[in-house]
Amino acid sequence: MAPILDWKKLMKVDPDSLPHQEELADRLLETMSKVDGKDLKTETPEKLIHLFKITQSLLKMKTQEVELALEEVEKAGEEQAKCENNFKTKMMKLQNELEKAQRSAAGRDTRFLRDEMRQLQKQLEQKERQLADLEEELEKEKKVNEQLALRMEDAENENIRFRRETEQLRQDVVDYQRQIDSQKETIPLRRGEDSDYRSQLSKRSSELVQYLDEIQNLTEANEKLDIQNQEMRKNLEESVQEMEKMTDEYNKMKLIVQQSDIIMDQLRKEKDQYKFQVQDLSDQLKAKNEEDDPLMAAVNEKVEEWKKILASKDDEILEYQQMLFNLEEKMKIVQLDVDRNSILALQQGVQERDAQIRLLTEQVEQYTKEMEKNAFVIEKLKNDLQKDKGHSSLAQQNHSEDMQEKLKRLEERTAEAEKSAELAEADAREKDKELVETLKRMRDYELGIYGLEEAVAEIKDLKKQVKIREHEIESLIKEVNKLELKINDFLDENEELRERLGLDPKTVIDLSEFRNSKALKQQQYRAENQILLQEIERLEEERIELKKQIRKLAQEKGRRVATIGLEADDMQMTDSFTEEKGMNKRKLDFLTTHDIAEIKAKNEYLATELNERERDLEKNRTVIARFQSKLKELSEENKQLEQGMKEILQAVKEMQKDSSMKGGETPLIIPSLDRLVHAMESKNSEGIFDASVHLKAQVDQLTGRNEELRKELKETQKEATSLSNQLANANEKIAQLKNEICLLQQSEGPNIVLQTVNLPEGMVPSSVNTINSLNEYLIRLIQELENKEKLLKQLEDAVEDYKRKFAVIRHQQGLLYKEYQSQKESWQKESEDIKEEMKKLEEQKEQDATKIKAYSNLLDALQLDPDETKKVLAENNRKITVLRVNEKSLTRQCTTLLEMERHLRKENEKLKGEITHMETAVIGKIGNLQRFKEMASFKIAALQKVLDGSVPLSELEVANKQYNALTAKYRDMLQKDNLLVQRTTNMEHMEHENESLKAQINSLNKELEITKEKLHTVEQAWEQMTKLGDDSSMDKTTKAITNSEILSISKKITMLEMKELNERQRAEHSQRMYEHLRNTVKQIEERNFELETKFAELTKINLEAQKVEQELRDELSKSVSKAVSDADRRQIMDLEKREMELKIEVSKLRELSDVAKTQVEALEARQQYRDKEVESLRMQILDYQAQSDEKAVIAKLHQDIIALQGSESVAVGKLETLKSKLQKMEIQNLRLEQKLDERDQALYFARLEGRNRAKHLQQTVQSLRRQFSGALPLAQQEKFSKTMIQLQNDKLKILEEVQHAQQERRNAENRTLELELKLKSLEELVSALKDTRGAQKVIEWHMKMEELHLQELKLNRELVKQKEEVKYLCNIISEYERTINNLEEEIVQQNKFHEERQMAWDQREVELQRQLDLYDHQQNEIFSTALKLEEARGSVPDPSLPIAQQLELALRKIQEHVQTILETRATCRSLEEKLKEKETALWKAEQNVLSRDKVINELRLRLPASSGEKIMAELGKGEDDPEYHHAIKIAHQTIANMQARLNQKEEVLKRYQHMLAKAREEQEEIAKKHEEDLRVLHQKLDLHTDNSLNKFKETALELGKKSSLSLSNSKYFHRLEQTVAEQDNSLASLVGKLKKTSSDLEKQKQITIMKINEFETIRVQLQEKHTVDMEQIKHEANELRNILSQKEKELANVKAELEVQKEANNRAPTATLKNLVEQLKSQLAIKENQHKALSKALLELRAEMTANAEQQIISAASQKEAYMNVQEIVDRETKGLMTQIEELNNQITKLTDNLKISKTKETSLSDERDELNQELQRKQKAFAKISREKNEMEKENEELKNRIRRLSSSIQSKVDEQNLIDVLQKKIKKLESELETKCEETEKKGVREDKTPKEDIIRWEEGKKWQIRMEGLRNKLREKEKEADALSKQLNTLKEIYTKTEKEKIALQKKLKTTGVTVDRVVGVRASETEKEVEELRKRNLELENEVAHLRTLQAIPRDSVVEDLHFKNLYLQEKLHALQRQYSRETFSRPSM
Repeated sequence: MAPILDWKKLMKVDPDSLPHQEELADRLLETMSKVDGKDLKTETPEKLIHLFKITQSLLKMKTQEVELALEEVEKAGEEQAKCENNFKTKMMKLQNELEKAQRSAAGRDTRFLRDEMRQLQKQLEQKERQLADLEEELEKEKKVNEQLALRMEDAENENIRFRRETEQLRQDVVDYQRQIDSQKETIPLRRGEDSDYRSQLSKRSSELVQYLDEIQNLTEANEKLDIQNQEMRKNLEESVQEMEKMTDEYNKMKLIVQQSDIIMDQLRKEKDQYKFQVQDLSDQLKAKNEEDDPLMAAVNEKVEEWKKILASKDDEILEYQQMLFNLEEKMKIVQLDVDRNSILALQQGVQERDAQIRLLTEQVEQYTKEMEKNAFVIEKLKNDLQKDKGHSSLAQQNHSEDMQEKLKRLEERTAEAEKSAELAEADAREKDKELVETLKRMRDYELGIYGLEEAVAEIKDLKKQVKIREHEIESLIKEVNKLELKINDFLDENEELRERLGLDPKTVIDLSEFRNSKALKQQQYRAENQILLQEIERLEEERIELKKQIRKLAQEKGRRVATIGLEADDMQMTDSFTEEKGMNKRKLDFLTTHDIAEIKAKNEYLATELNERERDLEKNRTVIARFQSKLKELSEENKQLEQGMKEILQAVKEMQKDSSMKGGETPLIIPSLDRLVHAMESKNSEGIFDASVHLKAQVDQLTGRNEELRKELKETQKEATSLSNQLANANEKIAQLKNEICLLQQSEGPNIVLQTVNLPEGMVPSSVNTINSLNEYLIRLIQELENKEKLLKQLEDAVEDYKRKFAVIRHQQGLLYKEYQSQKESWQKESEDIKEEMKKLEEQKEQDATKIKAYSNLLDALQLDPDETKKVLAENNRKITVLRVNEKSLTRQCTTLLEMERHLRKENEKLKGEITHMETAVIGKIGNLQRFKEMASFKIAALQKVLDGSVPLSELEVANKQYNALTAKYRDMLQKDNLLVQRTTNMEHMEHENESLKAQINSLNKELEITKEKLHTVEQAWEQMTKLGDDSSMDKTTKAITNSEILSISKKITMLEMKELNERQRAEHSQRMYEHLRNTVKQIEERNFELETKFAELTKINLEAQKVEQELRDELSKSVSKAVSDADRRQIMDLEKREMELKIEVSKLRELSDVAKTQVEALEARQQYRDKEVESLRMQILDYQAQSDEKAVIAKLHQDIIALQGSESVAVGKLETLKSKLQKMEIQNLRLEQKLDERDQALYFARLEGRNRAKHLQQTVQSLRRQFSGALPLAQQEKFSKTMIQLQNDKLKILEEVQHAQQERRNAENRTLELELKLKSLEELVSALKDTRGAQKVIEWHMKMEELHLQELKLNRELVKQKEEVKYLCNIISEYERTINNLEEEIVQQNKFHEERQMAWDQREVELQRQLDLYDHQQNEIFSTALKLEEARGSVPDPSLPIAQQLELALRKIQEHVQTILETRATCRSLEEKLKEKETALWKAEQNVLSRDKVINELRLRLPASSGEKIMAELGKGEDDPEYHHAIKIAHQTIANMQARLNQKEEVLKRYQHMLAKAREEQEEIAKKHEEDLRVLHQKLDLHTDNSLNKFKETALELGKKSSLSLSNSKYFHRLEQTVAEQDNSLASLVGKLKKTSSDLEKQKQITIMKINEFETIRVQLQEKHTVDMEQIKHEANELRNILSQKEKELANVKAELEVQKEANNRAPTATLKNLVEQLKSQLAIKENQHKALSKALLELRAEMTANAEQQIISAASQKEAYMNVQEIVDRETKGLMTQIEELNNQITKLTDNLKISKTKETSLSDERDELNQELQRKQKAFAKISREKNEMEKENEELKNRIRRLSSSIQSKVDEQNLIDVLQKKIKKLESELETKCEETEKKGVREDKTPKEDIIRWEEGKKWQIRMEGLRNKLREKEKEADALSKQLNTLKEIYTKTEKEKIALQKKLKTTGVTVDRVVGVRASETEKEVEELRKRNLELENEVAHLRTLQAIPRDSVVEDLHFKNLYLQEKLHALQRQYSRETFSRPSM
């Protein structure tokens, strides 16, 4: 079953984000692959589009994966090819080395190799030790880290404790503040006149001050603690983030290294280019040099001189080596093991890296193997694809999935390998760096620069650190122990508490909830702490702001006090204040209590403690600021008080005039003062001035009571004091100052007098005056403070100057140290040169001494007697002869050596030629392979592109099938539509006919009713007549009258009937007309409704179409035509082909050039070597010409030089090869980079193509949407059509039934009414007739009444119907009117909106113009700044000034320039930001424009819609109305106006777009110009600085020439200038590099983050897959292990049996063999018996079968014809089964054969393995023997060579030992001969050892043969047993089949009994076939019996022949058995048909 798609989940999936969600993509793929296309027919197009998008994204993903896989395969192929080439080259080299080694193995020295091996072993041991040390250090570091973590935890605990303490302190502070407030409130408002109260107040204020100080101290302590906490947190975070930073730095370093590598590659490329140029130039120079020989001669002379110098240098080197050796011994004595340890560690690291590299190489080999397998699989897949031609199968899908999984694994492995390689490289680089550093340190040690003192100091420091660490460890251990004890206590407590609670102590309680709650609480507390901290910070900020405000207010108040002066009128006020002395006593006491001495002490104290108490001053300033805030109020009060004072003066004068009032207290009435007092009251009490208080004051004035005034004044004073108390900080500070003054009064201090402003004479001091005086005093203090601050600033400037000077002096000192060091180095060099000269002189002295000795000996000989002189001469002659003999022997040796050298040279040249040929061939092959590969990749890519463009055949066929199906369905639909149309027409025709027939029937019925009524009336009349006729009393006259009446009545009746008919016809006609009109109205309404719906749909479609048009226009403006894109693609393809061809040509040419280069290099090397040889030969000839001791020494030296030159040439050659390799690698890198670029481009193009395709798809989707916007799928349409037809039929039926029912009901009602009327009329008639009077009138009246009643009823019904219709029509009209009104309102609103938007657009245009003007203004400003910079550049300091000043000026100017540059940069940044903002604004404006366009289009669409609706509404009224035409005209005009406006707007838009484009271009140009200007300015600045520096240099030089300045100053200044210039340059370069690196780092960070995320996802997936694979592999491994264990057990059993048989063979082979033969015979007999039993069973089965067949024939004879038919059916059915059975049998036989073959192969392989193992063991033993002998030989050779060397040295020194040499030579020959004999003996020994006693070997071989034969027989026996088992199983299966067939035949016989037919032919044929088969089987049984008898007779034949015969017979029997089995199986399968 196909899965049902979960559309909700599918619709939620974002197709764009699918590539990042691989798991989801895989799931979707699985579901999508299982989905059936038929299920999607019913789905909506939106869902299908979404599904299509998802499938598209999945396909893209899969294509990307495939591309990646192909790329990796290609890469793997390349790597494989490279590896193969490398291995081939290595193999060649190793073969060459082996050949050389084999050639030179006999006579070479192996001591060098052994020494190297020993050295390597020592190094290994050292590195192992280093590894151990490193591991120990790592463990120590881990322990330290753990300790640090514990410390961190402790620090966190301390932090928490500190926080708690801070919280407690805060609470204390709050409590203190509350206490202070309460104390403030409890302070009594009364103020007595006593001084005790003041003292109490002062004490309280002092206490408050102390408390505040304490609070401040506590706050400071809290702040410190907070800072400490923050620091601790920071430390914690830093310690946590260190590892992260390290990792980040490591990544950064990696990136930097990569960048540096890229730069290095570029530099190398440049270097190579330059090298090529240099080589060309050198070739040209050589060509020129060859022309001029005299130059060459001079060069040769120079070379000889250099050679001499080199010889001297070699001596110096030897001396230095001795020095180094001595120094190393000293180092060993000192035991500086630190650096050695580091070296060892580094070597160990190198070893580790080597091991890693080996592992990686092994992994690479594994991967190459895997890649080969993958390549093979890919080739298979390709072949399969070519065979299948696109037909995908499940197997291929599975295969591809497996391949993808493998590829992913390989990617993981490669990524891991790359990472490990990168790590290894990085570590190797680090180790190299460390090695270099250590080597440098070693050199420093050797030179003596890095002294012992520093090392000792380092050791001491390290010991100290170790001790500190130990102490820390101890303390931590103690803490840990304490914590453990605490934990134990806690546990004990926990147990106790649990026991108390009743809980089990062992039960574990879930603490997760508790922890969560705790964590939540902690988070809450943290949040609260953060909030509190924020509040504290806010409060502190507010406090600082308030302090600032207070300072400002204090300054303002001071200025005011300075400006305000005391006037002359104040003198008159002294008399008026006599009565108010009591009031002002407190203020007077405040000043009078303290004497002048106290004030002096205050001043002294303040003067001395100003510097120390700057913080107190700040606090005082805050207090002063608060006072100043009060001063404003006081100043206002002063003004009011002045008015009051004047009034008081007037009152006092009046009082003085009145002498009567002098004695008593007179009440003063002063209105202004009262007002002021009341105002003060109101302010102090409420803070707001009140009018009621003022009125009360006026009432009090009227009373004129002086006492109340005084009381009010007292209250005001009290309130003033309360206000001063409220200003708590100020009073506390003043109290503190008072306490300090009191303390300082006791202690003596300097006398500084406080000069307060004196009050005028006679004026009593008040509170205001005192405040003024204090303010003045404070102002003075502030001025003094300002002076002090100025002094401090000056001092700071001076300090900065001194710092600069100090820096200059420091620099001078550094320069002096450098000079001293350089002089010291030069002195050391000179001392070393002197030492070398001394050594040379000593050597010359020794040589001279030897010469002098020789000359003295000769002189002594000459001075002696002639006989003695003769003896001496004879001895000399003898020595000369000996030397000549030696010389001849040496000449012979030299000739032999020369011949050897020639031979070797020839071989070397041959080898070199071969190597060059090999290299050329290899390079050619590699090039061809690379070209082939590139071409193949190109072709594959092209094919891939073609494949991407093409569609598979299966899809095409499916599409064609779908199309055919659709066409067929469409035809069916058309046919059905035609049928439906015909049906509808027929139905309408039939309906019309039915209606007409119904009308006829109705009319006939009505006529019938009328006739019946007439008949009834006639009958009644007739009855009456008869009744009347019966009366005999009736007269003839009466009868005549009645007859006449009857005639008249009949006439009237006829008339009435005629009238009735006419009226009825009229009524029916009117009814028909009414129904016709109603139907027409209904049809019109339906038509209107349909038109409205269609119109709405059309408007919607039009809107969508316009939107789509706009989108398509936008896309068209961006898109390119298909022809252009196709042409571009073709061009790209052509270009790619050309590129590939060109690449191939280039690679060929490169190969040719490489080959040519290698050949040329080889020739050059040979030429150089030959030139060197020629030069050496020349030198040798010259030396031999000299023939002296000195020349001999020179010749030795010359030989050494030649050897060095040879080695140098080899090294140079290697270097050049390496360089060439490097170049190749670089070229490969370039190629790879090019490929990468190409890939990037391809990616870009692919993305473009994808986008274009997406756009195309969108367009197609939109077009399809347009086409099939309302369309449904065919299946749905079919369903709908069927349902519609059914519904229509049902509707028609129902309508017919309804109409019929309605008609029946109406008819019934009419009938009932008519009958009722008739009944009434008849009753009335009867009553009238009975009366016989007025019968005629009654009848007429009744007739009229009936007619009227009928008419009334009809009219009532019609009225009701018409009323209902009227209501319905009124409702419809009202709805239409509402819609029209709404539409008109919408039109008006949209017009308004449009106008508003137009206005806004105009405003935006104006704003844009303004912005353009602003930009122009900014451009002008930039140009002006540039001009200013240019002007600033021109200023150069005067050269007349001293150099120091000039330097300072230059530095200042440079700083200024730097500042200007920074400012310009800042402006640039701001401008760039503005530009970005403006761009965003522009973008928004464009969006607005687009939105407006949309609105306009909508309006354009809506207007015609609304007008159309109006027209449709007004259609009913009539088209001839003039208003209708007028409305149409207005609509046309409005449409025209709107179109014109739209055109205008489009033109305006185009204009603005053009303007915007221009503005953008101008802005870009301005930005470019700005950048260029900045560059120019920078360049000019650089030039300016360079020029200024050059000028300074010139001036300095001139001054140096002119003035008598010392050289040191000039040097100093010169260096200063250099340093300045270098610093500037370095700064500039560093800034640039920093910017680059920062940008690169950011990019790389982003890339790395992305890659990390991707790799993590991939890693997770791969880990999961890896785990699954590992489990599978483990399972397989376990199975294989089980199999192996079984096999091992079997092998062990076999081995045990073999050992037993060996022993038996060794003991008595004949007896065992006999026993075995007997056993085999018995087994064979058993097998024969089994075979006989089987054959008997088979015969019995056949007999049974034949019996059954005969019975069946007999039973079926009577029913032949029916049986024939049944038999045919059975044969048909059994044919298929028979074929299947035969196929299965064939498969079984094939499988058995395959099993046998595999078994034989296994046995053969195991035998081969055993043989190979044995051979290996033998060869290893032989190899070990040979190696031992070789080692012994080598040792002997070494000893002999040592002896030869000693002898040769003794020959040179001693001539008398010639006889000894001869003897030794003889001995050597003897030893050589002995050696040869020994070698022969060893070889013979090997042969003898191989040739052990023949008898034992023969016996063993015989035993082995018998064992092998026995094993073979056993195996055969086992096989026979297995075959017998198989045959028995086959028998069982055959029996089962037989039983089944019998059952079937019984069933068939039962069926056949019913139909009797005979079948003689079939039965006869079957019987004959079975008889033949039985006869054949009997014959074969007889043959087998004969063979068995033959075997029995052969038992008497000897063992070997018997066994062989048995073996052959067994084989024959096996073959026979197989044949029998096959035949038997065929027979059994052929039997069931019988």
